[in-house]
Amino acid sequence: MTVLASTINKPLRAQMADDLRRPLATLFAGYEAPWAKGDAEAVLSLRDAQAKVYMLALNGLPEWAVQEAVTAFVQGRVERSNRAKLPTAEQIAAEARRLISEEAQRQQRSRAEQEARDEARERAEFEANRTSREERAAAAARIRAEYGLQPMSATRTGQE
Repeated sequence: MTVLASTINKPLRAQMADDLRRPLATLFAGYEAPWAKGDAEAVLSLRDAQAKVYMLALNGLPEWAVQEAVTAFVQGRVERSNRAKLPTAEQIAAEARRLISEEAQRQQRSRAEQEARDEARERAEFEANRTSREERAAAAARIRAEYGLQPMSATRTGQE
């Protein structure tokens, strides 16, 4: 059976905090820092502090969601007033949470659809393997004859 990439479930919880550094590096590279004109050591110190703020805001979010949120901002797919400015940590986190919510809903729909398919398959197998009413009646008659039993309807009414 072939599994399509779009049906693979993405984790809804974070893996490792270090995984967030990759999408943040992409984000920071995509926007000009207004303080980048000063001393190189000071700029690095500010970038490090900024990264810590973003890490704090994005803590607990899976890397794929942060990466997709960053990509959406860099590609201009997220509505905001000033696209030239670096998105805030809060904006990135909010977009990542929105993406996680969409993924959770997609996974829930996918599970429900799979359960419905499984149930339909089981029902079809049951019906295909089920003996007919006539076959069951004939088997019951053979058992009654073999053991000298009366039909249940006759014993209930007192008939012999």
